Order: sequence, then C-alpha cells, then structure tokens
Amino acid sequence: MTRRGATAGGLAALAVAAAALAGAAIAKPAAPDPVPGAWAFQTAPYGPDCLLVGQMQITAGKTPGTYTCRFETRETCRPWKARATQSCTATRAAGGGLVITSAVISSEGSSYKPDDFTLDTLGRDEMRGVMSSVYRAPVVFSRKAALTS
Repeated sequence: MTRRGATAGGLAALAVAAAALAGAAIAKPAAPDPVPGAWAFQTAPYGPDCLLVGQMQITAGKTPGTYTCRFETRETCRPWKARATQSCTATRAAGGGLVITSAVISSEGSSYKPDDFTLDTLGRDEMRGVMSSVYRAPVVFSRKAALTS
C-alpha cells in the first residue's frame, strides 16, 4: 500500500470513530431508577371500614431489578387499630411493575398479617397498584419530600 493509500485508510478509520463518538454523545443517558427512596403510601378503604397508611424506605438490591425495604404501617378500622413494622423484598415484574413481599418484624398484636403489594404503575413521584393481605385494596405510593431546615 502506498503512503497515500495508508493516509486515506487512516482518515476513513478516524471518520468512523468520530461518527461513533458523536452518536454516543447524542444518545440519552439512562433514566434513573424510580424505585429506591422514601415513600408514603395509603390504601383505598377496604374491609370493615379500614384504611392502611405507612412509610417505606426502598433500597437497591445487589442485582438490577431487586430491592430490599423496610416499612411501618398503621391500620385503622372501625372495630380496631393496629401498627406494624415490616421488612420486605421487591422485584421488578416482567411487565415493568414491582412486586413487594413482606414479613412482619413486630406488631401490636400477634395476629397481624404481612402486607404485600403489586404495583403496576411506577413513576418518579408516584406508584400505583394493589395491597394484598387479609384484604385487598388499591394503593398509592407517593414520594416523600426530603426534610429541609
């Protein structure tokens, strides 16, 4: 190959590399995972005039699409009231949702059952789905605002 041929080939390779770098610069960065963070949640009324409210902290797990969490709940029903602290694991579902499976750590009563959640709509500030325990009810998770002084 002549020196002129080598220079033309080198320029062509540089042009391809520059085009690839330009494409990479134009590509949008991946959106941050909306799941980890502090959340407040509340169900719609269910059962004998009951409502479940709580606060949950979700942390990214060791593998993508898995999470660990801990939360506190307050269940208020016309005939009773209960509080519980629960731990949980969460996994991204095939359709893009989130499945949260919990275990009771402590509660006011020994008969408190874990509250599990299947969330179909995940957003940066809101997630929606269903709570399932002894009863089932629609639930909305809202991003908790950071406290500032």
